[in-house]
Amino acid sequence: MPKIQQGGTRFEKYEAIDEYVFDLFKEARSTFKTVRDIDLRSWALQKSREFVDFPFKASEKWVANFKKKHNMGSRKIQKVVSEREIVDSEILMERAREFREEVLKEAPKYGDKYVWNTDQVGINYEILTTRTLSYKGERATFGFGFSPKNRATHSYTVQPIISMEGKIIGDFLVCLQEPGGKLGPRVVDTIFPAPNLTITCSSSGKL
Repeated sequence: MPKIQQGGTRFEKYEAIDEYVFDLFKEARSTFKTVRDIDLRSWALQKSREFVDFPFKASEKWVANFKKKHNMGSRKIQKVVSEREIVDSEILMERAREFREEVLKEAPKYGDKYVWNTDQVGINYEILTTRTLSYKGERATFGFGFSPKNRATHSYTVQPIISMEGKIIGDFLVCLQEPGGKLGPRVVDTIFPAPNLTITCSSSGKL
């Protein structure tokens, strides 16, 4: 490729512009900022001014090629988040990273057998798919559940304790969803008496 004034080939300058614009794009989307084609063109032109006598126009074709290269497309914004939510999320991730590093540093003092972790998992009584093949243009598309509707929309919660060596510690805690937050006599009489389960309940099925 022919050399251009101020050093570097045409290809190298295009690559520099591409890298600069993509870095700005990643930074913007990491904080959920809106990015449009005009932003890509503006960033590209800003970078191109660093190169003397470089005939770069950030054309529509360049924008299209740039988006194709980096697998970009126009997407519907499904949720708007505030700056505080973003900051809170970043703080949470940083604290999680610090906690993990601290655990990995301290764990060898105790051994994998004595380092435990616990977490709650919500599970629907019936798991249904949210998509189906159906007729185009129909006014409403319904799904069928074999059990009552609340079984597909409500859940129960389980909470195990697992050691770092991969073994379950103690009982498996299960929180059922029961009206009024109390186990009815029929449930008490018919519940499976597993020796490794501790069963409780709440009106929501959550702990």
